Amino acid sequence: MLRFILLFVGLLLLRVSMAQEVRLSEAMFRNEATLLDEDGDAPDWVELENYGSNAIDLTGWGLSDDPNEPFKWVFPNRVLAPGQTLIVFASDKNRFGDVLHTSFGIRHQQEGVYLAHPDSTLIDSIAPSCTPPGISIGKVGNGQALVHFDPPSPGSVNLITDTVLLDLDPDTVSFTHPPGFYEEAFELQLSGARTDTRLYYTFNGSVPDEEANLYTEALNIKSRIRIENDLADIPTAATWKEPQGDVFKINTIKVAPFRSGCRVGPVETNSYLVGNRIADRYPVPIVSRTVRKSDFFSDSRGIYVQGDNQNSLQKGRDWERDAHIEYFLQGGELVLEQDCGVRIHGLGSRSFPQKSLRLYAREDYGKATFDYPFFPQTTMGQFTRLVLRTAESDKINSLITDPLCHALVQNMDVRGQGFQPVVVFLNGEYWGVHNLRERQDEYFLASYTGYSKDSFDIIETTIFDASELSAGSEDHYTDLLIYANNNDLADPVHYAYVGTQMDIDNFIEYYVAELYFSNYDWPGNNKKFWRPQTQDGRWRWLFFDCDNCLNVLNLDHFRDFFAPDNEFTVYQPWATILIRNLLKNEDFRRQLQARMYYHMSESFTPEQFIRKLRAIRDIYTPLMAEHIQRWNSPESYPIWWRNTEELEFFALQRPAIMARQMNTYFQSPVKLYPNPVSENLQVLTNLNWETDATIEVYDALGNCIYRERRSGMSGFDDWALNCSELAPGIYVFRLEYGKVIFREKFIVAGS
Repeated sequence: MLRFILLFVGLLLLRVSMAQEVRLSEAMFRNEATLLDEDGDAPDWVELENYGSNAIDLTGWGLSDDPNEPFKWVFPNRVLAPGQTLIVFASDKNRFGDVLHTSFGIRHQQEGVYLAHPDSTLIDSIAPSCTPPGISIGKVGNGQALVHFDPPSPGSVNLITDTVLLDLDPDTVSFTHPPGFYEEAFELQLSGARTDTRLYYTFNGSVPDEEANLYTEALNIKSRIRIENDLADIPTAATWKEPQGDVFKINTIKVAPFRSGCRVGPVETNSYLVGNRIADRYPVPIVSRTVRKSDFFSDSRGIYVQGDNQNSLQKGRDWERDAHIEYFLQGGELVLEQDCGVRIHGLGSRSFPQKSLRLYAREDYGKATFDYPFFPQTTMGQFTRLVLRTAESDKINSLITDPLCHALVQNMDVRGQGFQPVVVFLNGEYWGVHNLRERQDEYFLASYTGYSKDSFDIIETTIFDASELSAGSEDHYTDLLIYANNNDLADPVHYAYVGTQMDIDNFIEYYVAELYFSNYDWPGNNKKFWRPQTQDGRWRWLFFDCDNCLNVLNLDHFRDFFAPDNEFTVYQPWATILIRNLLKNEDFRRQLQARMYYHMSESFTPEQFIRKLRAIRDIYTPLMAEHIQRWNSPESYPIWWRNTEELEFFALQRPAIMARQMNTYFQSPVKLYPNPVSENLQVLTNLNWETDATIEVYDALGNCIYRERRSGMSGFDDWALNCSELAPGIYVFRLEYGKVIFREKFIVAGS
């Protein structure tokens, strides 16, 4: 056995050693006419060389422009003899004949080339590099250091006499004016640290190369009112409508330094908003986002359009695009700017004209976090992922339904999202009002809990699936559902066990909010829950996406929750397994009832509701006319205002409707005993006495014969009403609990 193991290890080491005798010997990322393929085209190319003494079978090896996806293109049956070289064109043509073509191309200075063994070992790479037109990059002899060749030598030995030394010392770009708001036009001057550095610039979001504008004199930065649209006239959905009137534009300039035909420094991006009273026009922060036009709008790879592949519906890293963002406060101060990744965010909203976007901070883009305290509702100042959320899914079409619901649950035991209304510009063109949000994922949870991002189970339910695993494993949750469904939770023992697997207090708070807000797109959709992967880790629920809330005034979710099995009127059984089984337990029902009445009295009162509604509406009011003109949604400003007034109507009407539902499905939380009474009347209640209460007693003629005000009381254990001297008859006990009123009749019997 030992001999077999030693033989196996020896063969493995030999295979690795042989594999290391293959290398990427030369590459050309800007092929003009040095080497043509069989079609007469001049795509980029890569040369492999076997510099060892053994033939190497390349079958199953991988070639890629992305180190995270090493097998983007896989070699066919091909053997490389000692001393032999092999040319592969990086052409996007994906051919496996006598001439090999990869399924990808290589973006100059942005992507490199990577060679991987079938066992996933990275054998060799040429990192993103500059190669001037007609010049290649590679290695001489047995060395690993990269040098440039002029002329290139595809298929031949790389000679030291062909190498050239390029002047690629790094440089930076300086601007005479910082990005921000300007009342008047001005002359912008650019400079590099060295006089022989050439500066190239663009105003359309594209990354400057030597085909861009060469800077030779100061640039006039002025108002761009009535400048022709470049992006705003592109249809972005089947329901897209042309903007009404002029689309406001700002100046967004990208500048890059070049020398010896290569970029020698980072691309700098500055946005300038020129015009009268910009801060008054946009009394919220501004996000200026720049992207390659093709990354958003081309048929082949544009993520913001339907394109050739229903592009906007696609997900994953393949559909992530590079972007640069600048974040300006209301007065024009730039507080954050960096490169990042961007993807389309959401589910149904992907098919709307204005789409939500998810922002990714990664080291690949230069910085792994967004470092700024964007959200006044939280203390967090560092984020890995953010969402620029639109309100196209807002069923009331108020644009503020979801932010309002998050404001109302801010002091509840549920984890919602921070939010900040912003105005977005895309490549300098006005792109409307968005809501900057936290992205609820493993990074989000790590920030708030202190656990590692890799230590969570996260599950989300959607209309397409009972559970969609976002992180970790769903085994623990599946076991919880099986236990809850197979055991009678009316039994305190089974109920107690379930309480060790999930946070029942958090679950109740979460359900109270969703029930009161009348969320029509729930619970069969838009549920997300998580647990830390610890021995005692319990499931908790996250509050998000209330675009379908506050809309259906009389919606009654309890009807399904209390329905017999297989008699559900709206949702499939999997959507309500936990709540239906938990409602069998008296303690759970009492706690849910108590928390609903408490929040109706404190968190969701019409006064609280309308106050927060109007505060958010005041932020949106000066922004809506321009947003409607750009996106034709809502249909008009008066309609938008009327839609927000519908929310006030909900605030006034929902308490009575919710109280009726609670009375229908639950026993009254206030009971009087004994009844009839001859001496002391006492009260039994399960209300949570964190709120103030007023107790009154009325006789049959409506006269108040007793009144008492209690503040922050712990309960009614010490309360009693002496009825011995009251005349026999019918009386009314009235309890005003915050903003909720309970009335119970009692009879005083003769002694």
